[in-house]
Amino acid sequence: MSDWSDYAMARLQQKREDQRKKDEKLLEQQRIKKAFGLGLWREVRQMAIENCRAFNTKVNKEMLVFDPTEDIELSIRSNVDGEVRRLHASFDDAISRMSWECATKSGQWDVAATDEGGVRFEWGSTATTPASIAEQMLDALLFG
Repeated sequence: MSDWSDYAMARLQQKREDQRKKDEKLLEQQRIKKAFGLGLWREVRQMAIENCRAFNTKVNKEMLVFDPTEDIELSIRSNVDGEVRRLHASFDDAISRMSWECATKSGQWDVAATDEGGVRFEWGSTATTPASIAEQMLDALLFG
């Protein structure tokens, strides 16, 4: 064998090994997203509900009303000075994405696996926290 054939064979083996590692990493990220994505969504949902309850307590009036929904949805109505708005949010476990809309505002966040083995919400290269998402949604509900 020539030096080139040894080089080519080693390079081909390295390419295959690199692809195998890349595939394994992708599968692990998918597994992590499936295992922990719904929990991350539940955190956003619970924070929004708790913020509504705290707000209603402070204003001593039920201005934000949580409507019972399935675990993968969130529906909150506001009635501020006679102006009624509705916030709807949901989590799609199949694609690990949460989305929300309220009047003309909306948001969409994908679950992404971190290098440390956890999960977070991202859209493009922007990462955010459950608390920040809950605040964005409730701001849209109250202030349009």
